[in-house]
Amino acid sequence: MTKPCGEMDWDINLRANLRLWPDPSPNIRALSSCLGETYDETAFLNRFGGTTDTRAVRQTFEVMAYAGLVYRSADGNDRLLPTRLGECCLSFLGLLGSRRWANPNNRTLLVPFLVRALSLNQEIWAVWKLMRLCDDRLTNEVGRIRTIDDVDPTAAAILTARTVGDVEGIGARRYDPDGFASRPSDQRKAINPLFLLAGGGGWFIDVGTGDESRWLLPVAQASVEDALRHPFKLQHASTRAADVMRLASHSNAPTLGTYR
Repeated sequence: MTKPCGEMDWDINLRANLRLWPDPSPNIRALSSCLGETYDETAFLNRFGGTTDTRAVRQTFEVMAYAGLVYRSADGNDRLLPTRLGECCLSFLGLLGSRRWANPNNRTLLVPFLVRALSLNQEIWAVWKLMRLCDDRLTNEVGRIRTIDDVDPTAAAILTARTVGDVEGIGARRYDPDGFASRPSDQRKAINPLFLLAGGGGWFIDVGTGDESRWLLPVAQASVEDALRHPFKLQHASTRAADVMRLASHSNAPTLGTYR
């Protein structure tokens, strides 16, 4: 059932981390090596070293689809295919083609494409707006938001809490479906997948381990601000081919045309 416009859906199946920058994680590399093939989690698992659980394949597919990078074809062949955005990103990172193009000096090139795609996701849009209102820094406060209308008062509560040095005023911050994590390591584990997705796999939101903060990096602040000023019809995270393709189309990424 589709939730009403404006209501948050934090209970998406984010059980895998989308790590693209500076280097794609092993699960992203493994699934990228399967592009063009018929979607078969058991067959793909042979490339996911160290696990016998097909959920590793499915969860990696899900998080890459949520970012608008890959989809399953609806032509009867059920192939795993990259979107136009996926081709650009994965080629840039050296997962498609014969060489890697990405380096610290040109990481900004793909940021506008990623931001435009991800800006259609309602929960990500809310995270970005909250970050911008809170000096581009958050910890785990997003779980307090239940609707789009909660973003502004949540930002006010966060800024007040920082000023007085007391986080109690922020209120309950639920960010996993089983309850409230208490240890810092549990908090990071519960919320980091969301921030990694919202930051294009580490491309423009820093999810470090030095403290509890996640930072919207300067490389994307202008693009994010533009996306917030000009919102389009928002959707929740989805693996439906039509929804994934909508993200990729909205990205304005060029069509490379390697996969048909």
